[in-house]
Amino acid sequence: MWLIFVFLLSALLIPVTLTFDNDYEVLSKGQVVAVKLTELPDSFGYIRFAIDGKIYHKRVSRYNGSFPYKIGDTFNLRYLPGHENDFLFVNENPIYGDIEGGLMILILDIVCVYYAYSKTPIS
Repeated sequence: MWLIFVFLLSALLIPVTLTFDNDYEVLSKGQVVAVKLTELPDSFGYIRFAIDGKIYHKRVSRYNGSFPYKIGDTFNLRYLPGHENDFLFVNENPIYGDIEGGLMILILDIVCVYYAYSKTPIS
């Protein structure tokens, strides 16, 4: 039972790894572009903005009901062509959050393996 749980937790590392790779590429190779806000954050925290007439979206993770921009405002985001789903604010660095998430899953995996092979399993 514990080994199945370990497998499922390890499967969660795949999207974390892919996110880490995409975020790192956008952070290191991306260019700063001006975007125009077309829609304020919705109930899930996604803003919509336009670049050259195309609409994109980005999750605003720390949205607390007040967003500093209004519809039609222009602000800068970091963007890398080919990574249309990965936009970063100019001062945003999500790498540490990706590493922390991966380490937490890895530690949970180790704990589950330990309990799976211990002589007195938890009941």
